[in-house]
Amino acid sequence: MTTAQRHDGIRIKLGRMGRQTGLLLSAPDGYGEAFIPREALPDLRRRLARAQANIEARP
Repeated sequence: MTTAQRHDGIRIKLGRMGRQTGLLLSAPDGYGEAFIPREALPDLRRRLARAQANIEARP
């Protein structure tokens, strides 16, 4: 495992859930957690890039 990194208040670290490896996301207050499996990361990267482009295109 790697050490956690903070991005806008979200802790991101590489971890495992069961047999899957992926990203573990957690809120700094400990109330929200999410796991994104490694297989989903390419799709997530595309979706985030598209969302960022849409935000930047707004006046």
